Amino acid sequence: MTESVVHVHVSGPLFDGRAARASREFCDAIEYSVAWQAHAEAMQIMDASFRNPTPYYEVQVTAERRGDSMIVHDRGIAYGPWLETGASRRPSRFRGYHSFRRATQAVIPKVRDLVARVLPQFLRRMNR
Repeated sequence: MTESVVHVHVSGPLFDGRAARASREFCDAIEYSVAWQAHAEAMQIMDASFRNPTPYYEVQVTAERRGDSMIVHDRGIAYGPWLETGASRRPSRFRGYHSFRRATQAVIPKVRDLVARVLPQFLRRMNR
C-alpha cells in the first residue's frame, strides 16, 4: 500500500479574517449611509412642511449609533412627539407632520442604490 501526503496551503481574505472584517464594516457602512439618507429625507420634509419653522428643533434632529444600530431621532425634544403625530391632551385640528414616518417611507426605495454605492470599496478589500 502506497500513501501520498498532500499539503494544502490556504491564504487570503477568506481564510485570514479580512473578508469577515470587511463584511462587518460593510454592514456598518450601509447602516450609516441609510441613516444619514433618512436624516436628509426628514430634514427635507420638515423644510417643506413646517409652517413656522424655528431652527432649534431641526438642529436637534440627528443620526447616531446606539448599540448595534443607527437611529435618526430628535434628542428627546419634549414637543417632538406632538410635531410627529399631533397627539396631545387637548383636542386639536393639528394632525402632525409625520416627518420621520414619511422619511422612512422615502428612504426604503433608495436602499438598493445606497448599497450599490458602498459595495465596490468592500469588494476590492475582500478580493485582495
